[in-house]
Amino acid sequence: MEREPTFMENVLRLKPLSVIHAEETAEQLPRHLSLFDLLCIGIGSTVGSGIFSTAGEIISSTAGPAAFISWIIAGVVCCINALAFMELVTRIPSSGSTYAYSFHALGELPAVIAAWLLTLEYGISGSGVARSWATKVQEWLVEEHPEHSYQWLNEDYTNLLGAVLMALCVCVLLVGLRFGKWFVNTITTIKVAVVLFIIIAGFCLTDSSNLSPFVPPRQEVDGSMAFGVQGVITGASSAFFGYAGFDEVCCLAAEARNPKKIMPLAVIGVVTGTMFLSAFASLALSGMIPYLDAASFGSGFQYQGQHWAAQIVRAGETCTMPVVVLVCFLAQPRLNYALSCDGLMPRIFSKVDEKGNLFENTLISGAFFTAVAFVVPFDTLWDIVSFGMLLSFNMSMASLLMVRMREDS
Repeated sequence: MEREPTFMENVLRLKPLSVIHAEETAEQLPRHLSLFDLLCIGIGSTVGSGIFSTAGEIISSTAGPAAFISWIIAGVVCCINALAFMELVTRIPSSGSTYAYSFHALGELPAVIAAWLLTLEYGISGSGVARSWATKVQEWLVEEHPEHSYQWLNEDYTNLLGAVLMALCVCVLLVGLRFGKWFVNTITTIKVAVVLFIIIAGFCLTDSSNLSPFVPPRQEVDGSMAFGVQGVITGASSAFFGYAGFDEVCCLAAEARNPKKIMPLAVIGVVTGTMFLSAFASLALSGMIPYLDAASFGSGFQYQGQHWAAQIVRAGETCTMPVVVLVCFLAQPRLNYALSCDGLMPRIFSKVDEKGNLFENTLISGAFFTAVAFVVPFDTLWDIVSFGMLLSFNMSMASLLMVRMREDS
């Protein structure tokens, strides 16, 4: 008589590679994502939310002009992570990213934990970015029209504008990924053009005196010590989160053409592209304005008297930031799909319509995260999102080590 598996054996059961390959062969989702599509999705997720939000803060209160080095250090660390993802995505060609890798290498329970961590990085952070965008729009409206009150758009606890943006992103994906990828590709191209404008215009306006000393001496800023070599390292830890989202392309492996070939290129391309754009944009800002006054790219152009350029940057930031919300949420239905295929979520989440879309999955998930964007204040949640992202990276590294160890044994 065959022995019943114990509880621990059940929760730590591994998903065989043969099953993963069989699922890949029988995949219902259409494979229509090219390398360019994946690069746009990845760069659309990383570039913007990080560099626009954190560049000024890292320069003015942490590293000074040496923030350029901070972005490079963070990029090199992410490249090391990207190498692991490149190997995992070729070994385990499955949608679900860290969830799929953990299920094969670590077991079912670690995989479920990984799925919750990825939900923090995808759906929850998408809702948070929507609220952040709403705050920026409200500030811009108040600045342009001080005679009007726009408080109703963004109350202390409810955020109508953020919820509307989240709902619009869901509607774009309900039309289908084919339309969604066209939208992402277009907005990402505009976003990259804005960052390149910042770099080129910033270098043209650079005053070399603003870059000296390149590594400012250690000093007290707002009651805490900053700058120096320690500041460069601290700045690198802050800049690291500007690369968040590069792993999202791994969730789209089931919809990529020839995933074993183009997925590794997409992962490393997103990281290196983000590193180049973020590092040189940071250097351009440092050259335009004294580092203690470098609050944002707009402030740099205002300091140089180029108000038209400041308006272009602000408009570009405001108009392209929504693509971060779209791309963050884009990966969530694919994660739910992987969970549903493994029997860990209701079957409705793995239902594919006649057009190859996850309509019900996207609708249900979108309604939930729209509500989150409307009512959940994120000031206390960002540290949890960051912690979840780092822990999911560690689980991916552990999965790769386990796969290699089993091969060696």
